Amino acid sequence: LFEGKVKTSDSIDSLIDPSVEFVELQDPVAKIQKILQDGKSPLVTDGGPQGKLITILTKIDLITYLGARS
Repeated sequence: LFEGKVKTSDSIDSLIDPSVEFVELQDPVAKIQKILQDGKSPLVTDGGPQGKLITILTKIDLITYLGARS
């Protein structure tokens, strides 16, 4: 903005990070595992019409979960 290369009226599509993927609370663990294996970050939403963000899961979260189940 300061250099005049972008304007506040420009589209936000260039701001969207392709390394994130939205998931919902009812999605299976296997989906989270695949997203993490692909090098992406799963952003968990409540699944409602507005898609309220609940949390961002990490590989450590998955490892901890799987370790506690064994």
